[in-house]
Amino acid sequence: IRDVERSRGLGDVYKRQAKKHDLLLFEDRKFADIGRVTETQMGGMYDIRSWADLVTSHSVSGPDIVDGIAAAWDSVQRIGGVLLLAQMSSRGNLLEAGYTDSTLEIGTASPHVIGYIGNGSNPDEISSLRKKAGEGRMIWTPGVNLSAEEGVLGQRYGHPSDAILAGSDAVIVGSGIHKSEDPVAAAKAYGARAAQRRDPGVVSLRVERQGALVEIDVALRDVRRLADDAAAYRALLATAEEVEAPAPAALFSPFLSPSPAAPEAPVPAIAPA
Repeated sequence: IRDVERSRGLGDVYKRQAKKHDLLLFEDRKFADIGRVTETQMGGMYDIRSWADLVTSHSVSGPDIVDGIAAAWDSVQRIGGVLLLAQMSSRGNLLEAGYTDSTLEIGTASPHVIGYIGNGSNPDEISSLRKKAGEGRMIWTPGVNLSAEEGVLGQRYGHPSDAILAGSDAVIVGSGIHKSEDPVAAAKAYGARAAQRRDPGVVSLRVERQGALVEIDVALRDVRRLADDAAAYRALLATAEEVEAPAPAALFSPFLSPSPAAPEAPVPAIAPA
């Protein structure tokens, strides 16, 4: 009983600190049972439902597991988000392409799923997952380490910078931080490495729209799509906000010159900020 009380007391401490520093609490629990059992596990000794804002879950038992997690949060008047394991970084894991696709179907159908767990040790797999998931869901990737070496018991690692460049929104780091001689310095190093590749991944464009200058931030990986899709470009342009700046002396376009047969798609003028 004392252990249960102590665990729930720590949950209150975590919540207070998270609120103070404007943080979300992430429980990498990897639930895997049927919905009803998972709902019960969200309570239990650690009462995860009362303090965790985000949890991870397998999809092997089907979509009811997500509903079970959501029901647990609802029972304590809270709302949280689920990250489904679409890939794993361990050697020989069984999460093959068909499983990944089924997981994405479950995630797409549920408002409780905010994203997916990808394989941080393999940038190609992350890139593939990003293409399938689109931009409507996040991708978080464990299996990253600054040494990027093979771990014990089948664990594989990739570099955090490579994971971000391939399409991951966040990296999950465990032993690389808590087994470090200086965990604070290690955490800062991982953050810097992830951000190092993230900044060049966004292009800030100043664009002429009906005689005014507007500013748009575009993910680098979207530039090619926008270059091939005038409709997508116009939709993005419509959401941009006007900026106070003189028109640039030289403008350029991401599009190829329109063909004579399509004069209704004029070449938009763009210049880097």
